[in-house]
Amino acid sequence: MTDTSLVPAARPRPEGTPGLTGAAHAPGTTAPAAAMVAALGQGVLLHDSVGRVTAADETAAGALRVGVHEVIGRTWHDPSWTLVRQDGRPLAGHEHPVMQVLSDGRPRHGTLVGLQEADGLRWLRFDVVMLAGTGPTVVGALVGDVTSQVHAGFALAVESVRSRRLLAPERDVLLRVSRWGRVVGASEACEDVLGRPVDDVVGCSVVELVSPADRPAVKARLDGLPFGEVAVMRVRVRRRGGERRWTRLGMRWTDANLSEAHVVLADEHDAVVAGAALAEVEGRLATVAALARETVGLHAADGTWTWVSDRASDDLGHAPADLVGRPLHDLVHRADSGRVDAAHAAAAAGDTATVRYRVQGADGAHRLVESVLSGHLDPGTGRLVELRSVTRPADDLARDEQHVDLAGQTLRRVLEQSPTGVLVLAPDGSWQTVNDAALRLLGQARGALAHRRHEDLLVGPGRDDVLDGLREVATGRREAWHGPAGYASGDGSTVAVRLTASAVGADGTPGTDPATLVVHVEAERAVAAPGAGHGVPADDGLTGLRPTDLAVDRLVNALERSTRTGRSVGVVWIVLDGLEDLVAQHGPAAGDSVLVEVSTRLRRTIRLGDTLARVGEDAFLLVCEDVHELEISRVAARVCACVDVPAPGTARGRVTASVGSAARPCSGTEHAPAVGEELVAAADTAASDVRRRGGAGWHHSKHTFV
Repeated sequence: MTDTSLVPAARPRPEGTPGLTGAAHAPGTTAPAAAMVAALGQGVLLHDSVGRVTAADETAAGALRVGVHEVIGRTWHDPSWTLVRQDGRPLAGHEHPVMQVLSDGRPRHGTLVGLQEADGLRWLRFDVVMLAGTGPTVVGALVGDVTSQVHAGFALAVESVRSRRLLAPERDVLLRVSRWGRVVGASEACEDVLGRPVDDVVGCSVVELVSPADRPAVKARLDGLPFGEVAVMRVRVRRRGGERRWTRLGMRWTDANLSEAHVVLADEHDAVVAGAALAEVEGRLATVAALARETVGLHAADGTWTWVSDRASDDLGHAPADLVGRPLHDLVHRADSGRVDAAHAAAAAGDTATVRYRVQGADGAHRLVESVLSGHLDPGTGRLVELRSVTRPADDLARDEQHVDLAGQTLRRVLEQSPTGVLVLAPDGSWQTVNDAALRLLGQARGALAHRRHEDLLVGPGRDDVLDGLREVATGRREAWHGPAGYASGDGSTVAVRLTASAVGADGTPGTDPATLVVHVEAERAVAAPGAGHGVPADDGLTGLRPTDLAVDRLVNALERSTRTGRSVGVVWIVLDGLEDLVAQHGPAAGDSVLVEVSTRLRRTIRLGDTLARVGEDAFLLVCEDVHELEISRVAARVCACVDVPAPGTARGRVTASVGSAARPCSGTEHAPAVGEELVAAADTAASDVRRRGGAGWHHSKHTFV
C-alpha cells in the first residue's frame, strides 16, 4: 500500500493564487498539486509517466517564458528547448532531472539546468519528486528562475547546490573511509583526481592523500564532524610524481554510528589558479591606485569612463570629473583608434592587452601614453562587465625601461667578472646565462651549450640526487640545495664540482611557474685528510661509499661556506662494535657481509646532500652541512639506531655502533682545514667515550673550540 503520509493535505487556495492548468488531471493528482501550490511559491509542473507536462501554473510558465497552454503536452525531449549543464555542455532530454526521477524513482533536489535563448543563457532550478497517490504515475517539479542569483555570484546558494550534488552517494562518491580514516573503497575516478590507481589508494589513510600542510585541518575536520553534517574544504593533494593540485574535498558520515564516511575529491586546480591570477591583478590595480603613480580607470563594457584616479590630470590632461561619462575613444588620436579597438576586444575576451597611443588633452595637444587593459567578465554569460585600464605617459615608461636596461647591464658585468662559476637556468633546464668562470671550470665552449640542456652535462652516480635537488628548489619545496656533482668536460673527462642552487621568484603560490635557478659551481679540491692517523683508505670498493679524500674535501668546502652563512657544519664518527671479534671467529667474509649491510642502512638514514665515507676497517665518517647542535645530535641518534645488524654465523650475536658527533661554524679568521681536523677529533673522542662505556650508543661532543 502506498504511503501518503508525506503528502500535505489540500488547503483552500487564497484568492489570487495562481492555479494549475492542465489538459487532464488523473485521479489523485489534483489534491497534491493544490497542496504544493498552497505551500510553496515556486512554479509547479506535473508530468505523466512518459515525462509529458500535464499541468502547469503561471509561475512555471513564466520561468520557461512561454504561455501556460504552450507548456502542456511538451516533454524535455522537445528540440525547441536547448538545455545545457552547469559546465556548459549540452544536456540531453533523458538527462533532465524529471526524466531521471521517472527512471529510478529517486528525488532530485536543487538541480541547475541552463536554458539557451536568443538573448542569452538563463538558469532554472528544479526540485523533482515522485508524487504519492493511488492513480497513474505523476512526477511533480518545482521550478524557479535563478538566473540573477547565478550571474550576481550568490556563492552560498551555488555552493549549497554543488555540495548536495557532490555528496550524492548513489552517483559521485569516490572514496569510502572507515571510522579510523582508512580508505576501504574507491571508484575509478580517483585515478583522475589523485593520479594513482585504485589499488594504491585502498588501504591508505585519507589524510595521507593530501599535502602535509593540509593534513591537520583534514584530520581535525573529520574527527569533529557530527552525523548529518557535510564538511567541504579546499586542500592540496599530492599526485604521483610529486605534483600538487588544489582539490575540493567533501565528506560526511553515512550512519549515526560513524562507522563509515563518504569522501569526495573534485579537482579545482584550474579554478584556484584563475582566482589567484584575478586576485593578483586586482591587488596590483589597487596598489597602483593607492600609490597614485599611474592613472587607474574603470570603464563600462563600451569603454565609457565610470571612475578614474586623480593622476588623470597629469597623465591624460583632463580632470577626473571631466572624463567620467565620456567614451575612451573620444580622447584617442584617429590614427591610433584601430590599436585601441584591438586592445579593447582582447580585454573583452578575457586577455590582458598593452597598447600605446596618442591621447588629446584639454589643451588640444596630443601626448603619447601606454595603457594596460583588462576585462572583468560575467561568470555566467562570459560577457564583458567592466573594463579596467592602467595608463602612464610613455616618456616615463621609456625612462624606466632605460633604468632596467642599465641594471641588466650591471648584473651581466657582475656575473662576467665573478671569480665563481655561475649558471642561470630556465625552469625547463635550458641555459639562460653562463659566465666565463663556469665555462673554464667545466671545460666547455659557449657555443657548445647552445643546443644542450643542463641535465645533459650531469654525469656520475649522484646525477639523480642533483636533479631532484634542483627540481625541489625550482618548485619552491626548499629554499636552496648544496651538494656534489659531476659534469662532462669538453675533452671527455669528468669535472667534480660543488653546487649551491637557489631560486629567483619561488614563492610557493599554487599554479605559479617554476622559478629561475641560479647555480654557483666550485671545484672540489683535494686537501690533506684531518685525522689521517686513523688509517683512512683512498677508496672503498666493498661498500661503494665515497672515498675519504672526497669526504674531507667536502668538509673543508662546507666550513669555508659557513664563514659566509654563519651556519654550523657537523661530523658524525661511527665505529662498529664487535666487528674485529666477528672476523677473528668467522673469517673476513662475515665481516664484509656486515660492512655491506651497515653501509646500506646508513645510506637510507642520512639526509639528502650529506656525505658518507668509510674511513677505516670498522669506521665511517658522515659530513653534514647547514646543521645546528640539536639537529646533528638527532642525526647521530638515528645512525646509532639503524646500526644493529645480526652477526653472521651466530645465533644471537649483533654488531652495533659507538657514535660520536660534533658541530660548529667556521669564522672568517680561522683556517678551514684546521677546523675540520678539530671537528673530526672531537667526534672521534666522543665515539671512544661511548665505546669505553660498552658501546651501542651515541654522544655529542661538548668540546670547546678555541
